[in-house]
Amino acid sequence: MFLPVLGFFVLFTHVSVSIISLYRSDRDAPLVTCYMVVLGFFGLYFLLPAALLLFYNSGEFIWVRQLDGPTIFLQTCLLTSLSLGLFQVGYWLGGQRKFIPTPAQNDRRALRNTVATALVLCAAGIALKLVALTLGGGFETSVTRLSGGLSRTLGVQAASQTEFYVRTLSGIADAGAVWLVAYSIMHRKLNLIYISLFLVTVGLAFLGTGKRSYLILPIIVFAVSYHKFVAPISIKKLPIASIIVLGFGFVSLMARIYLPLIFNNLEIDLNRVSWAQGSVIRFYFLSLEFATFEAFALSIFYDNQIVALLGDTATAFYRTNLEPLLFFVPRAIWLGKPDTFVDMSHAVRAIMVGGPVEEGPGIASTLLGTSWALGNIVGLSAAMLSTGFVAAFFDKNARFLQMSLFQVIQYSFIIVLMFQFFRQGTFGWTILTVLIQQAGLLLGFFVIYGVKRYVR
Repeated sequence: MFLPVLGFFVLFTHVSVSIISLYRSDRDAPLVTCYMVVLGFFGLYFLLPAALLLFYNSGEFIWVRQLDGPTIFLQTCLLTSLSLGLFQVGYWLGGQRKFIPTPAQNDRRALRNTVATALVLCAAGIALKLVALTLGGGFETSVTRLSGGLSRTLGVQAASQTEFYVRTLSGIADAGAVWLVAYSIMHRKLNLIYISLFLVTVGLAFLGTGKRSYLILPIIVFAVSYHKFVAPISIKKLPIASIIVLGFGFVSLMARIYLPLIFNNLEIDLNRVSWAQGSVIRFYFLSLEFATFEAFALSIFYDNQIVALLGDTATAFYRTNLEPLLFFVPRAIWLGKPDTFVDMSHAVRAIMVGGPVEEGPGIASTLLGTSWALGNIVGLSAAMLSTGFVAAFFDKNARFLQMSLFQVIQYSFIIVLMFQFFRQGTFGWTILTVLIQQAGLLLGFFVIYGVKRYVR
């Protein structure tokens, strides 16, 4: 136990000192920034899983049994700490540039014109979501699809291409609802109609996809809007924010698991789940949701095997970073378009729990694991330094800029991209999940911007 405890102590000290030093240097530093999201990422997906493995399993891995050993746990902790340090160096270098503030452009009359547009987008988008729900087999089928494993067991068909395109376009409702709530926050007057529209829209979006990642952008937009237009949300709120994040993750995952079971009159016996041992808390915290620490360890010691499942290094880089960008190219144009697009996380899952690379969901080893698998210490260093530099660029702009509502949304997109890039680990799949699969959302924002810009 000594080596695992030593590794955990190093990582815990690094994360803790980073938070304490930031708090002492600037107690009013904003909580919702690229830097804080990445720091929280290291805490949530590396420090917490390491602590859980120590507390519940004496430092032994649960999902990657072939890597059991105190030395491996120690090495994984040290490389995680090194990665955070490299990100911080890049962030410091990116923060050295001079900044020239520009005034915000919140034209009140132009913004008022966007309200009617946002309401129309909500109405049209909600109608499209209902159409997609019908195409998908109705309410009960959509609820069953929230659980991928149960859907496969019951033989529920996956979404058709038509349903997928309709649901993607229905994202215009998400844009309208997010805009309306952010608009009301800016005016410090919460509108119950806008909030109701947002809840309906988000509920239908979650029901149709089951992806909690779609909920991240609205949360970030509202937090940044409140920080900029109402009252500062500083790092002093970090303990409360941490509880909210963990609670959101727990409730949303339990909804994906238990709602399909309830609607199909089924039950799950946690006593028969090896890592849960009858406890819903163990079931959540020791699940694949928090297997990123183990996935990173797998990427360190099985890097060649992971890459080999996707080809050589160059092929693996192309398939995970460039090929997903062509997702929407029709097969009539791209004759060799693959039936499924794969990510590094699918190769990690294939080695971790078995099965073909092309089948089943992925298990993300994060940017740390992906960059190590593709380039070892050189790839890891380049990824951490460059993302730290980019994060500082956007954070410094946001810190000293009197932001307009559109700039708040743009910055929120950057934060979400940064989080998803760290979690997914590949550029192509980050763009696919945040931008391409949410093309309807982006279209809605472009429509609102066009109305603000050109309609007087």
